[in-house]
Amino acid sequence: MCIISKNRRHKALILVLKQHNRIREVNMSELLKLFGIDLGTTYSCIAYVDETGRPVIVNNSEGTPTTPSVVYFESAQNIVVGEVAKDIAEIEPQKTVQFVKRQIGKIQEVYNLEGRPISPEEISSYILKKVAQNAEMELGSPVTDVVITCPAYFGDAEKNSTIQAGILAGFNVLAIINEPTAAALSYGATLGGAEKVLLVLDLGGGTFDVTVLKVGKSIDTICTGGDYYLGGKNWDDSIIQYLTDEFSNQTGCTDDITENLETLQSLRGSAEKAKIQLSRKETTTVTVQHDGTRARVELSREKFNALTANLLNQVISLTDDVIKQAKEKGISKFDEVILVGGSCRMPQVMEAVKEKYGMEPKLQDPDAAVAKGAALYAVMKKKVDPTPPTTGDEQMQSLPPIRYGNGDQLPTITDVTSKTFGVEALDKQKKPIISNLIMRDSSIPIDASRTYGTEDPNQASASIKIYEHSSYETEIDLPKDAESLVIGQTELSLPPNLPEGAPIKITFKLNENGILEIFALDLTGNRSVTATIERKSSLSKAQLDEIKERNKGIKVI
Repeated sequence: MCIISKNRRHKALILVLKQHNRIREVNMSELLKLFGIDLGTTYSCIAYVDETGRPVIVNNSEGTPTTPSVVYFESAQNIVVGEVAKDIAEIEPQKTVQFVKRQIGKIQEVYNLEGRPISPEEISSYILKKVAQNAEMELGSPVTDVVITCPAYFGDAEKNSTIQAGILAGFNVLAIINEPTAAALSYGATLGGAEKVLLVLDLGGGTFDVTVLKVGKSIDTICTGGDYYLGGKNWDDSIIQYLTDEFSNQTGCTDDITENLETLQSLRGSAEKAKIQLSRKETTTVTVQHDGTRARVELSREKFNALTANLLNQVISLTDDVIKQAKEKGISKFDEVILVGGSCRMPQVMEAVKEKYGMEPKLQDPDAAVAKGAALYAVMKKKVDPTPPTTGDEQMQSLPPIRYGNGDQLPTITDVTSKTFGVEALDKQKKPIISNLIMRDSSIPIDASRTYGTEDPNQASASIKIYEHSSYETEIDLPKDAESLVIGQTELSLPPNLPEGAPIKITFKLNENGILEIFALDLTGNRSVTATIERKSSLSKAQLDEIKERNKGIKVI
């Protein structure tokens, strides 16, 4: 028998379970501090696990489950996030930042506020704060512990920067979880314990992931791939180009109207609306206005599909690549194809997947599945004990059991890295190569070691460049664009009087969040060697501290 208060705002909700004549009390205020956040390129949302053990999306102040990932700098002290910021962007695009997820972990400045550079991590922290405030208003409880999702194809720098964004938002970041894995965790709760192999396509607003997973008593990622520059925004851009061309044809305007920020912002909003409308109807009409001139442009679904056929081909090609890798790992067929991410609503995606793979894809809670899975993972990461007390008179203050549909506890999760990690070294002919230690699609967490020799006698230090790329080869020649693959470097301070070729053991450790650490050991004297990664794009601790101190007076609305 279960007695549950229906008031979700209550800070100390008590769940009473009678099991084998034992009373168990659960303090629900603890549960309401655990959240999963889908930090999206175009839209974000937040979820928690309710008193029944089910993940629930928290609507924002506008009453919708998703919040636009748009930030408007009204002033240095007032920052507007969400639907209002998106609307204002058409009027003041120069004060607005969108699609910041595509920049996180890659550059250190996306906006300049009164001479002060604003990083992608800081912009992302404002988005995280906004969705957290929505949850706090709705549930009456502060958001403290969170799991944040990211594309499976994110590498070390992007994941590290996502964690930094959570820290800047004031959270205790329990973990980062790949979006397809989170979606699989959410979907697995509906399977009643059945074991299945899933092909998950996650086409969001700015990124595309494709992942093969085994789902049952455990969730095991087999392989993953994708492109974090491929998403719904690209489909919007194709529409914008078409509207621009049609405007020129109708009006005779020879200017590039997209160079006008106000016009471009208006086109962007019109393109997104047209894309959504064409998912439900065959034709739509868009009004394009620029510099006092207006044109009405008709756009059919057929024309839209033709304009974006190259993008859809990229989706299929990337999916084929992952399927090929899955076959090499012994997975030759799939039980289901699952579509998540709002852009999967486009009929062309569902039709292409069905035609190519001969299976009817399932559109699985496209806007919410990722955040719901992250909320379930947040409970798991807190290592909640879901079992009843061992003695009849013992009271246990913990969270309620979170279970799958068949009554089993939530599964263990094994994820993989979407990248290969290596260091620059010299081969026997003294030619520079990338020597890879951790290979793409390896299960994480993982440790991998390799022994290298010093190049010169009495070498005082060794500068090690750390590379991240997508090759499956153990060693590759240093490519022409090698510098673009460098994610960081470390200087190894070596003991004195080492001979030439003195063995140094390098160990890469990739934790379950996909964040890399390096350890080194001088095998001649069995001494540890200092190895601290200096990442190219992520913020330093000093920068993080400075931003946190400065943002104490900033209001996010």
